[in-house]
Amino acid sequence: MSEVSLGCSNYLQLIQKKIPEFSERSIVCLDADQGSQVTGKSYKTVTLLPGHLPPDQLVFEHLYNLPAAHPFWKNDLQFTRDVFTNAAREVLNEFSINGDSVEVKERVAAYTGTKKPREVFKRFYKSVEFQKLLTSGAKPYNPWKHWADNNPVLINEFLENFKTAVHGVMSIGYAVDVTKLAALEVKPRKV
Repeated sequence: MSEVSLGCSNYLQLIQKKIPEFSERSIVCLDADQGSQVTGKSYKTVTLLPGHLPPDQLVFEHLYNLPAAHPFWKNDLQFTRDVFTNAAREVLNEFSINGDSVEVKERVAAYTGTKKPREVFKRFYKSVEFQKLLTSGAKPYNPWKHWADNNPVLINEFLENFKTAVHGVMSIGYAVDVTKLAALEVKPRKV
């Protein structure tokens, strides 16, 4: 059902109403900024993506904060710092971002423009230049791999939470014997 788009509140409502596909048989990964919606609640099938921002904002912040001389910008794909800032021009202009680093959460909180911040960042993420980088298959230059390699504590925390959710879904939703779930172990990243 690719034409159906559900937001965080829709997923949580389906879980609260005990719809089995969501409350027992599926794992729902929400953006990290949705933590306040799930904190203190016992959503066993929900896990938050790592980080502190929605994915498009997180990867923008990570790349923006890389120094201009960082080896990431010297890649075979010719995705340089200039190509990045060109692809992110609307984000930079809309949120008055300049300088060597940015705290996206602060810039979004201070934003007084008329555009929806999420839409601005989504346009950057879906831009042709950025999608070329994501789909190139060149792992050393994949921005998500680069972010993950530089954030092992957050990745390990996510993997542990995801593993717990998988174990719950497999044992409760699909009646898989818990002893068989040992095969789902994931090696933590070195910190």
